[in-house]
Amino acid sequence: MPPSICAFTWSGVTARPQSTAQTTFSTLMVPSPATEISAPGSEEFYLYGTGVQAPPPGTVYHVWLVSDTGTPPTHVGELPYEDGVVFLVVPLDPGAFSDLLVTVEPAGSTPSAPGEVVWSAAA
Repeated sequence: MPPSICAFTWSGVTARPQSTAQTTFSTLMVPSPATEISAPGSEEFYLYGTGVQAPPPGTVYHVWLVSDTGTPPTHVGELPYEDGVVFLVVPLDPGAFSDLLVTVEPAGSTPSAPGEVVWSAAA
């Protein structure tokens, strides 16, 4: 099964009007595109992936959000990985950011700036 990563918002069980889907691409470790799905007015979204390659030994995945305002990227946190699956609740409004980045960082670190970007998406 090819790897897949998507970011989506969740509001109840029904689809939200004006929801959008954005195809994203891996720059390093995942050969297939990922999909970001969001809805206007959402205050959180979920990042989910299956068939994801493990990060290199001694590293972990981290999530960052980038805005158009020129401020430094916002570090969301580590993206937990287990047996090819990643999942993270991001408690921030996806509409307040222009890009989502997934980076590889040294395990146990708290990075102050994004490291090597392995996935990216327009928010």
